[in-house]
Amino acid sequence: MKDWLKRISPSKSEISNHKHMRVFGDWLHDPNLWHLNRRSVAGAFAVGLFFMYMPPFFQMVQAGFAAIFLRVNLPISAALVWITNPITIPPMYYFAYVLGCWVLAKPPAPFDLDFWLNWHNWLEILAPLSLGSLDRGPVAMEPGATDPKAQGTVAKQPARSEPGATAGGPPRQARDLAPLILIVTLLMGADRGG
Repeated sequence: MKDWLKRISPSKSEISNHKHMRVFGDWLHDPNLWHLNRRSVAGAFAVGLFFMYMPPFFQMVQAGFAAIFLRVNLPISAALVWITNPITIPPMYYFAYVLGCWVLAKPPAPFDLDFWLNWHNWLEILAPLSLGSLDRGPVAMEPGATDPKAQGTVAKQPARSEPGATAGGPPRQARDLAPLILIVTLLMGADRGG
């Protein structure tokens, strides 16, 4: 499986030399963004599974930024948001919506396709859906954030005196930054007017 992932994934140089990725500069040269080890993959699962439950506006971009900040596997983080797809979105988001309605003490709308496809109803749905998604995101990310085998296993970091060495210590634990991810997501939603 590891060989197959390496074979189909673009190389680090292809990504870092891409015209749209140059804006990240040296951040993309961190080895933890590309290594397939327990720590990096477990953190990538936490990030990807968290953002899969967020409303589907730039999920891959949000997961990518979080992966770079948390120094976990970038391709896996971005790919996992695709668990939410046209087949899985209706049950996942309806559950999040019902949960949000329950928290807000508001009766949920029935699962009627005409109601959900009518964009005039979307503002009524937005608050409960966002609240339910913010509750489900951390629950979904928990398996990746608490992998007991990943605790304390970090890819060997080169010393600063070695050529090509990267600054910084071990990657941050994704579960330690879940509140920060929640706050950033809320602020991004507030900027969109939602």
